[in-house]
Amino acid sequence: RLDMQGIILPDGKVDPEYGKISGVLQILEQYAKKGMTGAQILRMRKIITGRLNDSEGSQKNALRNILREFDTATAEIAPTIKTANALYSRAMKADQMEEMAALAKSRAASQNGDFENALRTEFRMLHRRIIKGQEAGWTEAERQEIGRIVEGGPLENMLRFVGKLSPKGAVSISASVGLPAAL
Repeated sequence: RLDMQGIILPDGKVDPEYGKISGVLQILEQYAKKGMTGAQILRMRKIITGRLNDSEGSQKNALRNILREFDTATAEIAPTIKTANALYSRAMKADQMEEMAALAKSRAASQNGDFENALRTEFRMLHRRIIKGQEAGWTEAERQEIGRIVEGGPLENMLRFVGKLSPKGAVSISASVGLPAAL
């Protein structure tokens, strides 16, 4: 996946812009040759998580994907870690959602307070990364729900439309009075 994202250069080395990923991949290559114990799996997770927490943007997304794939690959080696990894994965997704909400709040402040649209924009970017294969670890149900948020249902879209008709001028006041009467 990293080569599809342009993180791995044609010579097989990591793009210098993604320095935090380079060290993780070197350690993983060492373990790929010898295998890992449960303690080594936990240590590797700490390394990946530490770099993930210190990263931003596309590097953070790439490290998230590395962690998810690492968890999938090591689940059979240490089954008890699988449960812990599942819980951590849920927490990581919740953290990602909180970050998206904070970014949407910031964006809404500069877009006339349209938090709903700003939040959809954040979910739209996540949805695109999932479709492109740049985000891994999302279940089918989660992907569908993210798609519903991006697309919005008929009720949500109608309420959004009505919200845009909020009284701001003479034309919008008459439209907001006339719409409920018509309904």
